Amino acid sequence: MRHRNGFSLLEALIALGVGAAILILAIVVGVTTNRTFRAAVAQRDAAVVAERALDLFTRDVRTAQTGLDGGYPIRIADDRTLIILSDVDGDAEAEWVRYALVNPDAAAGGTLERSVAEASGTPPRYDEASAVTTTVAHGIRNGERPIFTYYSANYPRDTAGNPLPTPSRLAETRYVEIALDVNIDPASAPTTALASGVAIRNLREGL
Repeated sequence: MRHRNGFSLLEALIALGVGAAILILAIVVGVTTNRTFRAAVAQRDAAVVAERALDLFTRDVRTAQTGLDGGYPIRIADDRTLIILSDVDGDAEAEWVRYALVNPDAAAGGTLERSVAEASGTPPRYDEASAVTTTVAHGIRNGERPIFTYYSANYPRDTAGNPLPTPSRLAETRYVEIALDVNIDPASAPTTALASGVAIRNLREGL
């Protein structure tokens, strides 16, 4: 009786096929894992940046005050744009400050921009064209949900009149809330919801 030594050609091909399949599977798993890890890191970093933006926003809005041009502390109070006058650089003079959501429908999400302009001239005036703009948060995906929400001095006692409708925001706003839904890649990571609120100190004291 004869015994075979080694593998037949068919057995060798089968072994090679199985090995190749295992290798391909390992590569796919590795690539997927790496992509998921990178997405998680990017999402975490974007959330950290957005948290810093909320802190900056809170400081800026809290110190809103009458401008050097005699202007009221709040210039524009829209769902996606807030313009105030506030001493944001500690020079005892109010600057023109704009927070605005830009390109909200972009594939990578919208960006939150902060623009600051100094007053100049005699009498002093604020020139928007001279503003220095920086991106303070990215990957914003609020959809139809407002970035900014405005409340009167009667909130939270008065829930019927709050949040404030557009016509009464400029005169009645005493508290502003900012809410950001951050997601760099919705297909790879869950959305991080961040929110903060701040009372406008000078308007509160002026009641």
